[in-house]
Amino acid sequence: MRISTIIKSAKAYMSDLNENRIIDAYKFAEAAHANQKRKDGSEYIHHPLSTCEILTHLKVDEDTLVAALLHDVPEDTHITLKEIETKFGKSVSSLVEGITKLSKVHYKDDMAERQIESLKKLFFHSAKDLRIILIKLADRLHNMRTLEHLHDIGKRLRISKETLEIYVPIANLLGIWEIKSELEDLSFMHIYPADFKRIKKLVDESALKRTDILKETLHKIRSALRTKHVKAEVHARQKNLYSIFKKMMLTGKTFYDIYDLIALRIIVDSIDECYKSFGIVHQTFRPKHKRVKDYIAVPKVNGYQSLHTTVFGPVGTIIEFQIRTYKMHIEDEYGIAAHYFYDTLKDKRVRKKNLSDALKKHSEWARKILDIQKGIKSNYDFMQVLKFDIFQDRIFVFTPKGEVIDLPYGATAIDFAYAIHSDIGNHAVLCEANGERLPMTTRLRTGNTVKIITSQSIKGPQRDWLTIVKTDVARTRIKGFFKQESSSKNYHAGMDLLKKELALFGQEKLKKVPKQREKEILEKFGSANMKKLITAMGEGTVNIKDVLNEFYTNRELLGRRTAVNDYLDNAERVSRDRLANSIPMISGNEELKEKASSKSLRIYRVEINIICKDRVGLLRDITSTLAGLSVNIHNLRVFDTDTQSVKKIVTTIEVYDLDHLERALRALSLIENTINVSKSV
Repeated sequence: MRISTIIKSAKAYMSDLNENRIIDAYKFAEAAHANQKRKDGSEYIHHPLSTCEILTHLKVDEDTLVAALLHDVPEDTHITLKEIETKFGKSVSSLVEGITKLSKVHYKDDMAERQIESLKKLFFHSAKDLRIILIKLADRLHNMRTLEHLHDIGKRLRISKETLEIYVPIANLLGIWEIKSELEDLSFMHIYPADFKRIKKLVDESALKRTDILKETLHKIRSALRTKHVKAEVHARQKNLYSIFKKMMLTGKTFYDIYDLIALRIIVDSIDECYKSFGIVHQTFRPKHKRVKDYIAVPKVNGYQSLHTTVFGPVGTIIEFQIRTYKMHIEDEYGIAAHYFYDTLKDKRVRKKNLSDALKKHSEWARKILDIQKGIKSNYDFMQVLKFDIFQDRIFVFTPKGEVIDLPYGATAIDFAYAIHSDIGNHAVLCEANGERLPMTTRLRTGNTVKIITSQSIKGPQRDWLTIVKTDVARTRIKGFFKQESSSKNYHAGMDLLKKELALFGQEKLKKVPKQREKEILEKFGSANMKKLITAMGEGTVNIKDVLNEFYTNRELLGRRTAVNDYLDNAERVSRDRLANSIPMISGNEELKEKASSKSLRIYRVEINIICKDRVGLLRDITSTLAGLSVNIHNLRVFDTDTQSVKKIVTTIEVYDLDHLERALRALSLIENTINVSKSV
């Protein structure tokens, strides 16, 4: 990569680019990083150059390109932010400051804490200027492209998981589809290399078989659109590998059952022509029942707009169409960066959009993170809320009056109730979803019309809801209610919650620890004695999981660790139980089997008991739920009980830590007809 290439690319959309300023920034960074090498042996300057090159595809402004060239200088060299400000201006130094991580020295004893605090700092600055997050995404993308040169397998796996859990959702929230998809596939390649290779091979083989069908489909729809005098561009987009893998995991479908591997896009001038084209598609091909989605009328949380419909194409092949305007197409491809295109497009079909509007639209999530930081002290809780409230896939449900409520995937009627109003949540009894009365713990789905049934005789929420809700809004409002309760009531509630939590992990009562250790634990949670600590748990101000982590080691709650190279091959594991024809499980990581020297790459095999009513699809739901959480099943057995319709399922699962186990237990307990879930003693 050369600086001349970047200048040429930038000048294509920014005619007034100050070339000398870009060159000065390049020379400044090159001198600062002199004698520094990347893991692949290349000169370090290639990394900021590549980061900058990625950003030119998003058509960012001059200051962003300069900051991208300088983004690692303060962290990895002796040069300060003040020097950067003096030479390149306040705007550039602010962007660079937002990217710079926290001191390694200060956090030398706890690098995980440094990572979280650095993320908090990044979000804080990004809420002020979203160009910072664009630089960080480009930086992360280039690092992922070269990750194979990092020899520490444990670190490689951690970076890939962090990318998938944090940076992919950010790219999704900003609507930058191209970066999101590449980050997903690169993470997938390192976390599950065997599955990556398998699905890539299937996609490559499938593409060859679909070529003739695709050509015929394109010819038919283009001809139909011309006949109806609709000017449109029609082209195909292939589903990325991780999306295919995730869909297989979550739905239980095989590769050959997934019908939207290739989506055809129809791009037109106006919204009216979108709906006209939609009709033409249905006149040309028979639509598939219940596979129509109108994201123009009800956009996704990241602003995504399109009409989606699935049809039966030539020889019965199932094909998805996405229909959108040119403006919607650019928004989908480039998200927050799309506003740069409005001035540079020669084609005036896309109207100019004000930058401040674009920033306001896409920065909602960053401001929400700042609000969460104010109310959450624990880094553990912060990351949980971040992953499961802000960055989760979203669902859209409706109030009886047609108002759209946006919730994270997996949200329940409880989350919905508190999203409407605290009083509704506090007095909720049941929910009515599409006319059917269901418990408040029911998980909602996109398209549900939900009504909450309340009763004034109900005195408040159930404390168990704190372990079920997905949104920070619901969790905060429930905690607020219990803070007003009497100390005595909260103490007894805390005891009940503690007993239930201990039972979940196969423990009868809280472990006794030495007096000095107990004193340290109490000080950590700001409690004068154990009674006060249990009362705080009843109030919801202290997380029970955090308390258990202080009293128990992972081994005490999870059992012995198992080395990664003790994994059984997926095919061997599945053939031994009743899952042979259920869903494709996440296979063992072949590379990690060969290089299982890192202590961080060890897992726990935990036996759990599931008591549930028997029904068709029960095992499928159990296995797909676990697969969705990246939990491997080592073995599974089904036993009869004294009650004819009730089964006991004993399964050994493989988890990374206590949090991983608890998420699995919670998810299993929410499966329909489940009576009880617990870890074997």
